[in-house]
Amino acid sequence: MTSSRRSLLGAAALAAVAAVVPRGMQAAGGQKILRLQTRQIEVGGKAATRYGVAQPSGAVGLSLDEGDTFDVRVENTLKVTSGLHWHGLNPPWRQDGVPYISGPPIAAGQSAIYKFPALPVGTRWMHSHFGLQEQDLLAAPLIVREAEAIRSGRQEVVVLLEDFSFVPHLSNQ
Repeated sequence: MTSSRRSLLGAAALAAVAAVVPRGMQAAGGQKILRLQTRQIEVGGKAATRYGVAQPSGAVGLSLDEGDTFDVRVENTLKVTSGLHWHGLNPPWRQDGVPYISGPPIAAGQSAIYKFPALPVGTRWMHSHFGLQEQDLLAAPLIVREAEAIRSGRQEVVVLLEDFSFVPHLSNQ
């Protein structure tokens, strides 16, 4: 058996990830957790406090595979009411995440559960429809990966571009 440089690097990367990812988070399936939280970012050497969407592991956003169930608990750790809209997915209308239209917002310190088929496949995003929270960077990638793309083994790179200003919008915090 011969080993290529690529297969050795891939095996090393997989071993490194397995060493740092908690055992319970390595298994596919089960409910995912997304936390709405504040975070510190740095732009041009200057710090700013903004919102963010992350998993308990620190991973930003959410990636699912074709055929998965979108089974997500959103925890609002912000000091203000918030929520997430699943842009581009086809959830039941009461789980679409638009406050006061397709469901209630999530109060500070509370959580909400969303469960529906993760359809359609593709690269999407999630974001708040509450006040100016999206402008305060409460948005993240939301990807449902095609089975063929997964089998291809090609590297995936996700870039989410957001507008930024040092003008504070977190006035409701």
